[in-house]
Amino acid sequence: ANDVDGSVLDLYKKTPFYAGTAGTTPFATSTVDLQTAEGYLIQNLAEPGNRKLILDPFAHVNALGLPGFQNAQAFGGTEVIREGRISRALGYDWAFNQNMKLHTRGVLGGVPLTNGVQPIATTLLATDGWTASIAGILKAGDIIKIAGDTNPYVVTADCTSTAGGVVNIPISNGLAGKTDGLLVACADNAAITVINSHRVSLALHPNFAAYAARVNEDVYGDVPGQQSRFPGFRMVWVDPVSGVPMLLKAVYQHFQTEFSVSCLWGVKEIFTQYGVRILG
Repeated sequence: ANDVDGSVLDLYKKTPFYAGTAGTTPFATSTVDLQTAEGYLIQNLAEPGNRKLILDPFAHVNALGLPGFQNAQAFGGTEVIREGRISRALGYDWAFNQNMKLHTRGVLGGVPLTNGVQPIATTLLATDGWTASIAGILKAGDIIKIAGDTNPYVVTADCTSTAGGVVNIPISNGLAGKTDGLLVACADNAAITVINSHRVSLALHPNFAAYAARVNEDVYGDVPGQQSRFPGFRMVWVDPVSGVPMLLKAVYQHFQTEFSVSCLWGVKEIFTQYGVRILG
């Protein structure tokens, strides 16, 4: 279950859009970070009224202390005080998840600058000025900003600097269905900054990503519902919480019974602009 959950949550690396400050847990005093995220979703044409907010546990605990949520009259109920939960507020379904990711940025180093004029739609950003010969100087999922351009960009693959301090950075603007790469042409020697390491919470529309799962055939080629060639039983079991279908199998052996649960699944980002990281 954690593997399935983690593969979905790992798609945070596909979106460059963010709210909040890296290293500062959100919702300590206000919901302003969610308001910023909502602004991105509106700007990116996400369908209104279908919003999900998945918080890391620390952000969740902060939110429980906000006066607006603890005020029964303002919130429309006593859920926060009685249950310590926020289910629906500010147009979002709220939830927390202990598997939310901690993004560790690349090691960085040097004074990185753009290397030459970079035109609109550039997806491999030429840069120099990095510390020489550093593996992992940037990591997939890092968010970069370029001086003179207000748009954030996400690094799509790990990078290593050359002996001359050059890094050609694969970037995405996160706007699926539109021309990828730079949205604004940048000049030579424009400064590059990288968002610090951060805990990830996500504000999103469900069309941010797709998920598919099916029951796998076991190694013996047995078919669910038919007699197995080995003593025991097999059945499809659907998790009532997540809806994930799994194959439950028991094989009777000498003085023991072996149980196994298996599943095949896959995830894929769809509309990356429908997801916004809330940094913590």
